[in-house]
This record gives sequence, structure tokens and C-alpha cells, in this order.
Amino acid sequence: MRRIVVCLTLMFLASSPSQAAPMLPGELFEPASASIQIAAPLFENGTNTFCWLCGDSDPLNDLTLVLNDRTPGTIGVEGSPSFFAAGILGEIAASGPAPNLEGLNVSFSFHVTTTITTKINPDGSPELLPRPSVAQGFVNGGVIGLENRELALNWGGRVDGVFFQESSIPQILFVPPEGDSKRFTSEIFLDQEVAYAPDPASVVPEPFSLLLLSSGLAAAVIRRRRASTTRP
Repeated sequence: MRRIVVCLTLMFLASSPSQAAPMLPGELFEPASASIQIAAPLFENGTNTFCWLCGDSDPLNDLTLVLNDRTPGTIGVEGSPSFFAAGILGEIAASGPAPNLEGLNVSFSFHVTTTITTKINPDGSPELLPRPSVAQGFVNGGVIGLENRELALNWGGRVDGVFFQESSIPQILFVPPEGDSKRFTSEIFLDQEVAYAPDPASVVPEPFSLLLLSSGLAAAVIRRRRASTTRP
């Protein structure tokens, strides 16, 4: 029995691919790149539409804002040497007859997921993480109304080791009577060191657990063979 278990164990270990040493949550490492998923932006009311002064009795002072997500929904940021990228997070459209937008103030947010699959070792070689580092958070922004049918837009934030900010300040959107839209163009900075955040959805059995499983299966097979040979 011992010989069979040892043989099965050696076969399992020989067939298993070599893996990098597991990292601990919060451990710092240099990322090779980051993949950023941007979800559809929402206003503070939980929807992608906000109508200013639409609840009063005067339809001539209304303004409707609509948030649209980006296509495609993923942005890539390379690591060394630049740790920088630029991308479009989404778009805001404004329309309505309101002659003056002073007093308008509404916030919005983008839900962001960052995924890092490869780190850079001290010798400069890339190393694939056994489990990707995944972080989730929000990039927050706001819309402030100005006179002369202008909107001031701002946004920014940090999700784990990725920082977002406007590519130019201020972002001004003039709203003609027929309406107009503006993209949220963002500068994106990747930290040279990020904290490892294991993705719970990517849990895989550790090699030692698989070894125990294979040993248990081998023992079950041996018991079954013994039982069949001792039957009258």
C-alpha cells in the first residue's frame, strides 16, 4: 500500500506545474501592469440620470444630465518605466432649456476594479502571481452649475495602487439649447509598489491540499481492492 501511495504522489507532483511562492495580503510588490475595469457611472440618486429642477412647476428651468459608460470597458496601464496611461472613463450628456445653471451641484461615481496578474522581481524578471491581486473602489466626481449655461466637471480618486485625475483643470462643458456631451478623460498613474490583495473569487486548492486529496483517493482505492480480494 505504501508503495502505491508513494507512486501516486510522485506522479501527482511530477504532473503539477511549478508555482511562485504565495504572497501575503498587504505585501508590497512592483506591478508589471494593471487591468482596470470601469463600471457604468451613477449619480448620487443611484441611477445614470439626474434631472435638475424637474420637480417644480416651471419646465423652462429644467436640465437633464445622463451618464454613459465607456466602450470598451477595460483600460490597461503598463508598469516600469512609465507607470502611466490615459483613458476615457465615461461620458456625460446635458440637455434642457434652463437659461442659468447656477445652484446645480450633484455628485457621481465610477465603480472601478483593478487587476494585477504579474509582478516584477528584484532582478527585473516578471513573475506570474498564483492568484491575481484584485482591488475594488470608486472614482468620485461632481457637476457644478455656472452661469451662461456652463457646467464645471471634476473627478478623481485612488483604488489600491491606481490613481485617477482629470487630464485638464477645469473641465468646462457649455450646454447649447440642443444639448451637448463631454468625455471624462483621465490621467491614470500606477504606483511603483502596490499592496497585494488576493481575489477571493480565484481561490484554488493549494498543492499540499491536492497532495492530501490524492493520498486519500489512493487509500480508498487500496481499501476497495482489499475488500474485494477478501470476499468469499
